[in-house]
Amino acid sequence: MNALKTRSLAAVDPALPALGVLFDPPRLSALLGRPVRADRLRHKPGVSVVARLREDDGGIRWLTAYAPGKGVKVEKTLRRAAVTGVVLEAIPLPEAPGQSMVSGPIELDPRLYKTLRPLRNSGILEECSVLNYNPHRRVVFAVGQDHTRTVCKTGSAHRADAELLERLVAGGVPVLTQANPAGLPELGQLRYFPWFGSGDLSKQPADRPGTARTDAPAFAAGQALALLHAQPPVSSTPGLHAPAAALAHHVARNSSLLPPLAGRLEILSAALEPLLRRPGHAGLIHGDFSADQVLVDGSDIRLTDLDRCTYGAAASDLGCFAAVELLQKPVSTQVQDVLALPLTRLMLAGYRAGPRDVEREEVLPWVVFHLLSRLGDPFRSCSPNWSEDIEARLDLMEGLLWG
Repeated sequence: MNALKTRSLAAVDPALPALGVLFDPPRLSALLGRPVRADRLRHKPGVSVVARLREDDGGIRWLTAYAPGKGVKVEKTLRRAAVTGVVLEAIPLPEAPGQSMVSGPIELDPRLYKTLRPLRNSGILEECSVLNYNPHRRVVFAVGQDHTRTVCKTGSAHRADAELLERLVAGGVPVLTQANPAGLPELGQLRYFPWFGSGDLSKQPADRPGTARTDAPAFAAGQALALLHAQPPVSSTPGLHAPAAALAHHVARNSSLLPPLAGRLEILSAALEPLLRRPGHAGLIHGDFSADQVLVDGSDIRLTDLDRCTYGAAASDLGCFAAVELLQKPVSTQVQDVLALPLTRLMLAGYRAGPRDVEREEVLPWVVFHLLSRLGDPFRSCSPNWSEDIEARLDLMEGLLWG
């Protein structure tokens, strides 16, 4: 446990000196001349790095850097900036002459630029407030004010089919369906949803241990999930791939990042794979179920972000919910029973009130699976102690699997 010291980021990717800067907020702030921090990191070894840049005044931008000879794409963005009059920041790296980082506003995100054009040309983009942003992939805006607010999602690599959402509502599943608000640009890559409630379930207080109020939002979320799992398969919805392929991918990715952990990851994967293949309930699943995917309005709830909805193991959704709640706690926190975490306990109570029960032995392996799928999050969030944090998470997964 904690055998690793923070691994040198220069060793992770010698071709990209900017990588180390993103994990050093004081140095990054000094280079940009204002307080900033990076997160939402995506790293393509030997080629590029891109991250979200968060500023103390609430501003959000993207920041990218390329290895020598790999920066062709950023040149197009520089030309767009010159044409539109939008200012990009080029931040030279003193330790790497000739190399620099480039930062710009969301409207000039190289991968989202064309998709955002209708909002930009109509002037609506200036009135939007950013709810979520993953550089080069996805941005979620709030458009309008108060009761007229609409949520605009764009750029997701996965899209929940509008017809699927309508079918789920017809089946009684409380999900948000797409809206067609007047006055907003119509484009297939821009999806609008009505504003609902005052926040998500992760921000709601849970009941006291030992209680399970049936009017609690987490209880309702469990009931809604059970109803989703009971829906008939949809022909256009792909099936979940066998877990062996996903396990191999997660092991390879994290072993490349931290080679000293490769052996432990292989052993954990080999023990986990047969547990995930055990017979259990299958159905239409959310695919990324967690408390922040449940919108709350008093005791009323709506499931959202069904972009990964698929046909697969029902226990996967339950394990995902528990894994995400567990990861909200400091890694040093001693958790006696992951399925007794406040929100998870209530959600499971609501789920069991439906047509299906679920056994602990069916859910716990999926908790470990979803922890493994998020094992590299400390690296992606640019934590200065990323390697120790990853090892501590692996310690936690081994404890859940073997006790």
